[in-house]
Amino acid sequence: MKSNDSYIINDNRIALVLSNKSSNNMRKIYNIVLLKTNEIVGTIGFDSEMNNEVMYSVLPQYQKMHIATDALGLLKKLMYNIYQDDSLELYIVAVNKASSKVALNNGGILIPSWEEYPDYYFRAKHYKIRVKPE
Repeated sequence: MKSNDSYIINDNRIALVLSNKSSNNMRKIYNIVLLKTNEIVGTIGFDSEMNNEVMYSVLPQYQKMHIATDALGLLKKLMYNIYQDDSLELYIVAVNKASSKVALNNGGILIPSWEEYPDYYFRAKHYKIRVKPE
């Protein structure tokens, strides 16, 4: 990470820093920075044009350390701070057990089937996650 990068939001372990891979206002990607070492250990982002779908990736050597769970928690706080919208939701695709845990640990609710959401075709197991603090 470059020294001129600034944290958007952080907790006591990780920070989110806006990535240069972010495009317009619709797609935001954040580097996940481990504060102890100041190294980028993954990315997390969302695309409002894709129904606020969350995408994330953590480097293999940092997986199983709850970094994705914490990063999603920070992303939720950031989204609420920016939009102040009580009804705002993020969506996460659960392609594996770890992704399901990340969603569930952040209050995710399994969306039962795509038929119940005709405006958006859910091709895989999805969770909706309320952004408003509990």
